[in-house]
Amino acid sequence: MSVIRSRKLTRNVWVTLMNTVVSGILLYLLYRYLLQTIGVEKVGVWSIVMASTSLSRIGGLGLGGSVIKFVAKYLANDNHQAIRHVIETATISVSVLILFILILAYWPLDTLLAHVVASAEADSARALLPYAMFSLWLSTMVGISQASFEGLHRFDVPGIANIAGGVLYFGFVVLLVPKFGVLGLAYAQILQMLFVLITLWHLLRKVVPALQWFPRRWDKRYFLEMLKYGVNFQIGSVVQMLLEPTTKLMMGSFGGLAMVGYFEMANRMVMQFRSILVSVNRIAIPIIADLKENDEERIGDIYLSSFRILMFLSLPLYLGIVALAPSISQLWIGHYQPEFVYMSLILSLGWMINTLSGPSYMGNLGSGELESNTLYHVISGGLNLILSWGLGVLFDGYGVAFAFSIAIIVGSLVLITRYQSKNQISISSLVMFENLRLLVSACIGSILVWKYFEYSVAETQPAFLVAGGILIYGGLVAIPVWRHDVRKKLIGDRVCL
Repeated sequence: MSVIRSRKLTRNVWVTLMNTVVSGILLYLLYRYLLQTIGVEKVGVWSIVMASTSLSRIGGLGLGGSVIKFVAKYLANDNHQAIRHVIETATISVSVLILFILILAYWPLDTLLAHVVASAEADSARALLPYAMFSLWLSTMVGISQASFEGLHRFDVPGIANIAGGVLYFGFVVLLVPKFGVLGLAYAQILQMLFVLITLWHLLRKVVPALQWFPRRWDKRYFLEMLKYGVNFQIGSVVQMLLEPTTKLMMGSFGGLAMVGYFEMANRMVMQFRSILVSVNRIAIPIIADLKENDEERIGDIYLSSFRILMFLSLPLYLGIVALAPSISQLWIGHYQPEFVYMSLILSLGWMINTLSGPSYMGNLGSGELESNTLYHVISGGLNLILSWGLGVLFDGYGVAFAFSIAIIVGSLVLITRYQSKNQISISSLVMFENLRLLVSACIGSILVWKYFEYSVAETQPAFLVAGGILIYGGLVAIPVWRHDVRKKLIGDRVCL
């Protein structure tokens, strides 16, 4: 790897991490503020409306996901004219198709919300719908610009734009929610998306010569090339609608809007931590696309390294969320909220297994072999639909959350198994004794932190509950983390300041 590429990769990683940290802080401040102003049920309404409109993403034909692959491919071939055609063709195609689907979907979704959302909040949900749709349309355009930068190996640019957009979004929420209520959330998100879209497109025009402010060059050849690659993306997108949107709609029906709000908070929290790992791992997509063109034999080595690193990071991270969930509830919500804590536990375990399937998923994206990724979406989406209904009838919203977690675990295990079998990677090459030691230490740490919370919650400030939990948990996992072979390979035997 050249010095220039190494520096670019390092910059991408650091900006990605900074984006995750800032987003995490803003997430805490945002939901803390929303709970105090509009309440958890309004948060649930907003979550359900956004989930319902996301069904319209099926109109994108998988083109958004194709952009990273083909921009990286033509960058490796030094074909800048093709890069421009890919970006403009994808932008025009997706913007027109998604807009068409949104118009067709408006009245069916309006009817759906009237039946799914409790009657007291149905009017609010239906009033939000057109704004949520416009926000989603803008977000698809942002996604094309972001994917273009990622294909160019410039993850740092959208990362910085997203940090600025997140700060502005929180500012808009504080300004608009007190005056407009839950509609203020919609207004704030639209303003955020407009800012990020204009910023990214302006910067993209500086990197890719001849891009216009309003794309007008549509090329049938590149459209068909991306469409062929994106067919599996499209199938995955359709079935993916059976995951989070279906979960929220069913949870609203079986558990009520408040439970949807707590699910939204817990899922956003876990996903925020998960994004630290997934965003860094996502950098592998354009690298693998490059290797596919020039050095295919190295792809297996990247998978092994990525899996081992993710395993090393995932165990203490997700079990740390399990350990701190009660304390976070006390700090974030203001009291111990059983629904939030339960959602945090079950989602942490589900997303931990899913994170370990990341190298398989990203490897398939980079190499263009998407059948296994499609199978993952089909299994997890279909299983979630079946289990959510059955467990929802039996255990209300709790059962729906449990079904969601089971679905992503089963789908992820199938994805990992198929990838390793296809690439002749043995399970034994991934299993490390240090991981077992780390797992035991993390589990013991979680139990002790829960005991600490139980005996200290009455007379300890929430911030000190979290800090104390971190010290207890961190003290127990510090030694196995430090002695871990992956840690030694990452930073060596000395602490680098």
